[in-house]
Amino acid sequence: MTSNSTSPFSLQGRVVLITGSSTGLGKAMAAAFGQAGAKVAMNYFNNTARAEKSFGEFKQKGCQGMLVRANVTDQGEVEKMVREVNETLGPVDILVVNATDATDIPIRSKGSLRRSGYCRDGSKSKWASFAH
Repeated sequence: MTSNSTSPFSLQGRVVLITGSSTGLGKAMAAAFGQAGAKVAMNYFNNTARAEKSFGEFKQKGCQGMLVRANVTDQGEVEKMVREVNETLGPVDILVVNATDATDIPIRSKGSLRRSGYCRDGSKSKWASFAH
């Protein structure tokens, strides 16, 4: 591999959307992806102050991304969130479903990312079970 080529395993420039990422494991994953070079969309729903504090800490680490509020159990809000991420950071390469209501998961059961046209397809993306 030449020095000008990008490793297929590199996260540099990839877009990662992590639901429920203002605290706990989601927050830690956001930091890890960000420090590995990915642009991270940090999703939250309830606690704006906590989310803004977490995003500030994320940016202080030199990470790039955005903070996006959405209820991931509401298909309309999921589709709006994905549009916002796409417009700001680019198409989602990696989705981490960290927070959801197990009784109604539109992001997995309805395939809203694929149907909305905001996800990449083919060999550039490895999609989880929601895409089927």
